[in-house]
Amino acid sequence: MNNFLSFFSLKNFRDIIQTLWTRFPIPTVLVLINVGFVGYQVNHVGAAESDMILRVILTLIVTFFLSVGVAIFGESHSQNNYVRWMPIIPILYGIGFYFSIVSFDTNSGMFDEHLVYFLLHLVGFITWIFFAPYLLRRIQKERDIIQYTNYFTHVTWAFLMAGLIGGAVMALGSIAIGAIGILFDLNTHINEWRLYENWAIAACALIAPLYGLMHLPRIAEIHETEYMKDIFFAFIIRFIAIPFIFLYFCILYAYSVKVLLNISDWPKGEISWLVIGFSIFGYLGYMFSKSYEIEHKMVKIFRQYFPMVVIPQIPMLAYAIILRINQYDLTMNRYFVVIFGIWLTIISLYFVIGKIKSLTVIPATLTCIALLISFGPWGVYQLPLNRQYNALVKNLRTAGILKNGVINKAPESLDPTLENTIYSGIQYVCGFENCARIKTLFANELAEAQKTDKKNWDENTYNE
Repeated sequence: MNNFLSFFSLKNFRDIIQTLWTRFPIPTVLVLINVGFVGYQVNHVGAAESDMILRVILTLIVTFFLSVGVAIFGESHSQNNYVRWMPIIPILYGIGFYFSIVSFDTNSGMFDEHLVYFLLHLVGFITWIFFAPYLLRRIQKERDIIQYTNYFTHVTWAFLMAGLIGGAVMALGSIAIGAIGILFDLNTHINEWRLYENWAIAACALIAPLYGLMHLPRIAEIHETEYMKDIFFAFIIRFIAIPFIFLYFCILYAYSVKVLLNISDWPKGEISWLVIGFSIFGYLGYMFSKSYEIEHKMVKIFRQYFPMVVIPQIPMLAYAIILRINQYDLTMNRYFVVIFGIWLTIISLYFVIGKIKSLTVIPATLTCIALLISFGPWGVYQLPLNRQYNALVKNLRTAGILKNGVINKAPESLDPTLENTIYSGIQYVCGFENCARIKTLFANELAEAQKTDKKNWDENTYNE
């Protein structure tokens, strides 16, 4: 609460600005520029539809998190001469990111691809902040482990408090705006919704990120001899997180036994996401619980055996997802399951076999994976789409519908399984790139449909 009050104190405002400018000049400037663009988009007619403004805003968000990590990295490696040139990295990356998004128009066929591209970069650069100071440092001594655990906890608190402060300021300000409008009958003279929107921008795009920057830890000030402990965290970990993780995995193992006892009863596809979700939740508890394992036996047992408990569930995850891929090939959701399954395997084996067991491996590998699968023919968007399209073409040829590159009338009798597979393939491919490939493949049929049934054509989507 004292930190919150000091943040808004006029007495300390100059010190806050000076601290932000000294530690995080580029992130601070990016926040201010982003507030300006978001405000312009909200307050100017037609700006909401501007593809360029939306691209700029999303570029600024991604570049902000990258620049924060770069600043913290440079701060912890200030003895190296190359650090002085590092602030230019997020600027150059931001320029490249902006031009790599060819279009962010919602009517563009590339909208979904670029949205996934943005979200993966966002996840990658947020997790990058959680290990940035330790990128070139080997964590092999007890003091290094203690320091990183405390750093991770500090950064987590900074993110949580920034979100809470931003949400609280937005909620309280909105209540005040509503009260003033009602009590003084100002609703007929002002655009009340516009005031709400602008206050939300101030709270979430300005106050929250600056508050978070103010409370990100300095590596030199983090304890290396004793763990940072918090009564609230201790309660959450001991009495909520660990018991529920135990319950979740009891459910997963019970279901695994059910499947093994009746192997013909294929596992439900949801089991893959449940294994991933529970495992990620478990590894979050694994990271936060490091500070408490010495004092609490239950926490120590959890940390000792949790990675071992995850490993037997990975074959069940693999079995379930392979069945679905064999049936309907690869999709974006199944691609994520495969990638996270590989990540869980690597992480779990590392913590079971590895000697050091550095917690930095978790955010570091997440950053690498998120950025790696965000682009290229192997990316989470393109690879499934290419496979689905190639499978569709193959099935159309098998059915005799596609001959020598030309679509022919479907046979009167078609295998129901093959028919359903073709239909699902068309649905998937047509859901991306504004049906561009389907339009090319069925060019003659679509042209004929436009002529013969123009009304239905205008009223329905290509998919329908």
